Amino acid sequence: MNTAPHSASMLVVFCRIFWMLFGPLLFALSLYHVATASGGGFRPADACCLALAAALPIARWIESFGGDPRTATGDPVTRGEIWRYTWIAGGGGLWLWITTRAILLLIFDH
Repeated sequence: MNTAPHSASMLVVFCRIFWMLFGPLLFALSLYHVATASGGGFRPADACCLALAAALPIARWIESFGGDPRTATGDPVTRGEIWRYTWIAGGGGLWLWITTRAILLLIFDH
């Protein structure tokens, strides 16, 4: 029986760190910038925010195909959990961006 630990590629390690830590942090900072920056229209901060909302589930899927996916607590991940994360992170990120932009339009475009 092989009891050696699973060795993940650097891409998988980066994706795991990204979806768990840096991605949500960068998304929150980018959404804050969208909410506080002056100027109208679609700005680079908006593009960054949407790109990060898409990158979070993509990173999660890359990690899941890269070997031995685990939850944040170390338990094995099911496909259902990955799909749930995809909808929550991607859809939730898109919803937060749309809500932020709608509030800005209501407040500042009158």
